Amino acid sequence: MLHLDSSTVYYWYNGAVSMRSSFDALCGLVNQHCQTTVLKGGVYIFINKKRNQIKLLTWEGDGLAIYYKRLERGVYELPAIAANSNSATIDAVQLQLILQGIVLNSVRKKLFQQDLYTVLLFKTLRKLKKEAQNIYAITYNISFSNLVSINDRIELFNSFSFEIRNSKDGKKIYNQLLDYSNKLNLLSANKYFSDSYVKGQNGEVYKLSKMFNSNKQLYLFIIGASWCSPCRHENRMLNGIFNLIDTSKIQIIGLSIDDDESKWKLGLKQDACKWSNFLLIGGTNSKLYTDNVKYGIPYNLLYHSNQQLISSHSSLQLLLKQIPMKTKTKFH
Repeated sequence: MLHLDSSTVYYWYNGAVSMRSSFDALCGLVNQHCQTTVLKGGVYIFINKKRNQIKLLTWEGDGLAIYYKRLERGVYELPAIAANSNSATIDAVQLQLILQGIVLNSVRKKLFQQDLYTVLLFKTLRKLKKEAQNIYAITYNISFSNLVSINDRIELFNSFSFEIRNSKDGKKIYNQLLDYSNKLNLLSANKYFSDSYVKGQNGEVYKLSKMFNSNKQLYLFIIGASWCSPCRHENRMLNGIFNLIDTSKIQIIGLSIDDDESKWKLGLKQDACKWSNFLLIGGTNSKLYTDNVKYGIPYNLLYHSNQQLISSHSSLQLLLKQIPMKTKTKFH
């Protein structure tokens, strides 16, 4: 049985491969197209032209191993990868969904974190009778999942009767929701921009406040890193809806806290982001990060053109409801 875990890097080869290919041939593809070697670890994924057979290659410390699966019917869905990329990294959840034959398009909009069980739980909870013993489920996984937003949790809490909400347990759950909501909104609405320096992909250095010179109404700063799986999920999600955003009114800027510039550039190439991206000089020690980010990445900051903070949140999905779109778009 193949064990998938979030600490492993999964490389998807972006091309059709003959399933007759074995260890040497697959290792050759890794060396040529994945900018690494199998011996450095990770799992390397290959699929055939018909998309009904898949091979996973990995180094187990004392030798190479191949996991091989053929679907009896149907096809494997391909992850979202730029057409000009030879390979890309995916996470354990995506790979598990692919191997199980689950359609990624049905979950991609909400796949910001790696806890799909949270979504299933809340779908079930919404349908259940609002009894007192069910209220504790509202705060399940609250600190580690953005799949169910704090607003969704509060809305569900309010669907319980007044008696349950006003009970000892109800008040306890409400205080937990309120406390977490405050943690996600540590920045007050009157707080202004904390300036820092950034580095472009060609090595040029800018003062971040200079970004406010493009005559836009709003500026969205997306703070992440190439090694952050939820950040990469948000990149893919934003890529999917980018053409719906009214970019005449908003400037979107990606800021990475990567220590390794080469890995940052590789991540940008793999994700094919459609917005400007910069390396945040100083990373987690930069003024912008220390003044704003208290609970890790991804973290997103929405500013007015006068550099006044409008909103901030770890979930990009929530901030998308506040940015201008070309057409009216509903985010779930």
